[in-house]
Amino acid sequence: MKQATKVLHIALETKLRALLSDDISLDQYAAVQKKFYGFYRPIETRLLSIRGWDDPEFELSNRLKLPLLRDDFASLAVDSEELARLPNCGSLPRLETVPEALGCLYVLEGSTLGGKIITRRLKKILPVDESRGCSFFNSYGDDVGRMWSSFLEVLGRHCERHGDADVVIHSACQTFASLDRWFSDGA
Repeated sequence: MKQATKVLHIALETKLRALLSDDISLDQYAAVQKKFYGFYRPIETRLLSIRGWDDPEFELSNRLKLPLLRDDFASLAVDSEELARLPNCGSLPRLETVPEALGCLYVLEGSTLGGKIITRRLKKILPVDESRGCSFFNSYGDDVGRMWSSFLEVLGRHCERHGDADVVIHSACQTFASLDRWFSDGA
């Protein structure tokens, strides 16, 4: 998975480097958070609609990021009316099956690892911390490594049982590409 998505991963990281800039403003940070909200809102809706999860150790509800973004917006003085008016990403990956969902989640869950780095950096520059304005990037706090490892175990068990790693990889690539387009031009 890592090798198959490497080029797409690097391209997206390059676009998001502004989050690590010494001169990012609170307004610029809020704008990035709004872009993530416009992506996660429709993605999480689709993920929650998928039936057929067969791994008892996997709880999607424990991995949702929209509540964290909403908490951040409360700290950033973005009200619910403004959130309701934000555009949604219209160019999402296909998400109709469990393997497609797992591919998408490979990207979303993997991003929590980088979120720790972003959180540390933003705390030095902006008036935010893990519980005030930076909940999304700090998602699992000190449990990020454990959550990532448990996701990889679920992913491995699924691919071993069902033999559909190619579908998972394709979905991960499509998710990276969708995020890249969304942050490039708002598609």
